[in-house]
Amino acid sequence: LEGLWMGVPIVTLNGPTYVNQVGRDIMTQLGLEIFVATDADEFVGRACSFAAQLDSLASIRGSLRSLMLNSSLCQPERMAGELESVYQQMWHHWCESQVT
Repeated sequence: LEGLWMGVPIVTLNGPTYVNQVGRDIMTQLGLEIFVATDADEFVGRACSFAAQLDSLASIRGSLRSLMLNSSLCQPERMAGELESVYQQMWHHWCESQVT
């Protein structure tokens, strides 16, 4: 998060681990799913591709802070509200499963 805040876009590898999923979720929150790779070859390919597109990369770098500020990552009230909503949905689902 600190790197993103300072304008450093991150290529991340989606996968089964918690770290993979957090990286994917952060980039999705920012609307930067293009930085999420699905396998090692794609990871390397995306990193090389972005490194060769300096103008596009500069534009992305310049927008990262505002993307973060406008996402729930930097809006704790919004993030808490979204989390509460998920908890309520889980509770309702559990309650419905208890009715026979």
